[in-house]
Amino acid sequence: MARLVLLLVFVFSHSVGPFAGPVAAQDLLPSIQRIADRGVLRIAIVDGDRPPMVERVEDGSLDGFDIELGNDIARALGVRPEFVNAGPGNREVVDFVASGGADIGLSYLSESVELAKRVIFSDPYMIESYTVLLNRAEALQSFEDCPSISDLRRLAREEGHVGALKSGPFAALIHRGANAPMPRQYDSLGAMLSALQEGEIVASIQGELSAVPPFTSSCRRSAPADVRPPQTAAPGRRGCRPRVCRSCALA
Repeated sequence: MARLVLLLVFVFSHSVGPFAGPVAAQDLLPSIQRIADRGVLRIAIVDGDRPPMVERVEDGSLDGFDIELGNDIARALGVRPEFVNAGPGNREVVDFVASGGADIGLSYLSESVELAKRVIFSDPYMIESYTVLLNRAEALQSFEDCPSISDLRRLAREEGHVGALKSGPFAALIHRGANAPMPRQYDSLGAMLSALQEGEIVASIQGELSAVPPFTSSCRRSAPADVRPPQTAAPGRRGCRPRVCRSCALA
């Protein structure tokens, strides 16, 4: 099964081990020394929300796991974090770091051969499986079981009824290989789920973390942390890892 490996990207001149606290000047590599002299760690993030990794609160502040990680890295270096909006997607974040606009990049990033030619990726700090959400009424006409990636590619090619987030990495799972179809892409999770509920698309592909809000909003007795509701879950929505169907389905 394909998994999303989450990393941060950076353009330090050498790899650096974990920091136990603010590091002394004599311990710093030249690229780190420049950050220390500046007193600011510039962190590129996506221009938008990627909950629960990056979220913009109503008061304009930033929240989420990647934001906390960026704060921790800056704290370990003894500098102030500065989060910079790089653009809507992974490529823009990587481009921003590669061009020198930021020291590191965060925001639900996943490594690829193409992107690794331009920046250095850290070791993974989280590995996430993808999930598929289905429109129950429409999916019964297309699938007898939870769809595989091949099933989703076929559906995307023949009917264009598969959705993915425009700024996320999961569209690439569908659009891979010669003559591979491109899924419909949405600017936000809310817009994609609305399209799914209205029957504009039959299936959506996203990470496990993105699938948590639909479960918690309608499958009250599901197990959102595992993204696999038990057989006793309340009816209403269905999510699955391909070939691992459990209860609940989008009406």
